[in-house]
Amino acid sequence: LPHAYKELKIPPSPSGEFQLPPNFLHIWPRHSFMMIALPNPDKSFTVTLFMPWESFEAIESEVQLLQFFEEQF
Repeated sequence: LPHAYKELKIPPSPSGEFQLPPNFLHIWPRHSFMMIALPNPDKSFTVTLFMPWESFEAIESEVQLLQFFEEQF
């Protein structure tokens, strides 16, 4: 398969609330990848990033990872 996915998590806020509106399916489409977020009962979100393997493999450091998210999302 040319694409892979990585599960991420948005925790509840410091006050224990959702950090995004919980009554929506959050979808961030991009050209060759997308990210979705679904709310959980503990007020966190399960986030799934779907992206080509080559894009995942191009991120080799924490700095590159943060830069990727700042530029794309």
